[in-house]
Amino acid sequence: MKNSGRLILLFSFFIFFAGQFSPGAASRFVLRNTNVVDVNDGKLVVNVDVLIEGKFIKGIESHHPEIPYGDVPVIGGEGLYCIPGLIDAHTHVSNAPEKSLALALKKGVTAIRDMGGDGQYLQELQQAVRKGELPGPDIYFSAVMGGKEFIMNDSRVRLSTPIRFPLGEAPWARLVTEESNIAEIIKDAKACGATGIKMYAQLTADLVVKLTKEAKANHLKVWSHGVIYPAMLEDVIDAGVDAVSHVNSLLLRPDWNLKRDGSLAIDAPLLHSARLARILDSMVAKGIYLDPTLSVMKYMTRSISDKKKAGEIEASLFKATHLAYRKGVKIVTGTDSPLPRSENDRLFLYDEISMLVCDAGFSPLDAIRAATIHGAEILGITQSHGSLSAGKVADILVLKANPLEHIGNIEKVEFVIKNGRMQ
Repeated sequence: MKNSGRLILLFSFFIFFAGQFSPGAASRFVLRNTNVVDVNDGKLVVNVDVLIEGKFIKGIESHHPEIPYGDVPVIGGEGLYCIPGLIDAHTHVSNAPEKSLALALKKGVTAIRDMGGDGQYLQELQQAVRKGELPGPDIYFSAVMGGKEFIMNDSRVRLSTPIRFPLGEAPWARLVTEESNIAEIIKDAKACGATGIKMYAQLTADLVVKLTKEAKANHLKVWSHGVIYPAMLEDVIDAGVDAVSHVNSLLLRPDWNLKRDGSLAIDAPLLHSARLARILDSMVAKGIYLDPTLSVMKYMTRSISDKKKAGEIEASLFKATHLAYRKGVKIVTGTDSPLPRSENDRLFLYDEISMLVCDAGFSPLDAIRAATIHGAEILGITQSHGSLSAGKVADILVLKANPLEHIGNIEKVEFVIKNGRMQ
């Protein structure tokens, strides 16, 4: 009977909102007698009422059956578990159909960090989502910085550069050399709507420092590949970037070269090296985040014909992620994989979160933190997003079972609330 009552309340709620609200309109309702995962304090808060007004959480109060809510719509939350909306902190949406954004939202993704695409199109998507014209996660994107060979020859750069821009001059796909006007490049990146820059390939250590310093002076985030040869991982860390992508960069030799060695030229003994310990300690000291992208790493190992070798590489990537976690490096969940294109398509972010727990030794709580508050931190939006508390934007993933007991429960979506509205 309890479940039937919840379904009746949900049905009434949907009818009420369908008739009374249009995109962008204010809303007011209560998710009653539910459970909330507090990612800041690291605990499960049980039997609470979540009050939502407009796009914000107005309060989270202990549930008492006698509290009257008058004519405010009420959703029965008994047996449900609320976590912040998920953040895919490394994806690419320029070549995805717009419906992929809606599908990702329905599966619990309320924000994404796009790490390289057509900035003009991304800004259009970004604005359409913000205005409520297009259902989907909030979009934050990067302006990619790279050397001549990469910018002039990479097919992805060509696809993300409209015909009116010469290659290397689009504000979001920029050629950077020692002769470049760094201040102008960063100014253009900010003007095009980018949240941060992404240092991708073929940059010197000197350029890494200059780009990082100028971007931070202009309040842009600085995200980087771990190795952007000739600059190496130590150069990237020393420059003080905000986040490093791809855990395999922790296991590449200091003299690594992509053309010569390939992206999976991993040196397993580095797992136990003093060098790696120094790098991880420096990341902790400087507050640099790691975006392991285990999903795409696992996909790449499938191309290795020697299955024993593939398994060894995969295991080393999990171990490196675990070591970073144990050292205290903050981890974010980025997939570097496509968003779903149909209802039946897998959300790779579920796999990324699950691998942190099942393969890299994270607690379920810390895996959820990686997918929520840590993602908000590298985007610079923690004042409004990433956790559930009064005054935060109501981006909530409501689950049918406790994800702290089993991380697979993160896939058991009851419904999603974004900007205070049911999706």
